[in-house]
Formats: sequence, structure tokens, C-alpha cells
Amino acid sequence: IRECLFGDGASIDVSKPVRDDHAALAKVLGLLGKSGVFNALSRLLLALEEGRVNYELELERDLRKALQDVATIRAELLVALRLRKV
Repeated sequence: IRECLFGDGASIDVSKPVRDDHAALAKVLGLLGKSGVFNALSRLLLALEEGRVNYELELERDLRKALQDVATIRAELLVALRLRKV
């Protein structure tokens, strides 16, 4: 099913130790934090809300969705790393 949905290279490598996955997830979480994307999006949204930037309502909706997506990714990584319960 996975290969049908995501292509030939999407099969799971069961020989790979779980700790490698844990390390990879931790690295992704660290990179997400270092990227500053959440803070940048938050500042941009604040500027929009305060009227410091001209925009269309669609842009505000898209920014709110992007912020929610980043927050969801972070939350899922924390659960996968067992740093937060479901």
C-alpha cells in the first residue's frame, strides 16, 4: 500500500534500528527550531493583524494555516520522540 501511495522508494527499511529513526527525528525537530520559520511566520502575521502590511484576506488565512502546520509538525515530532504524550 505504501509503495502505491508514495512510490517505489517509500518502503520501510525494517533492518534499520529504531534508534536511528529517533536520532533522525530529533535532528529534524532541532532543525525546525533553528530555522526560525515559526517565529518569522508569527511576526509576519502580527504585522498583518496590526495593519503594517497591506494584504488580502487569503494571505492571512494561508499564514494562519502555515503556522498551524508548523505547530502540528513540531507536536508530531515530540510525540514520535516520546517527549510528549498523545
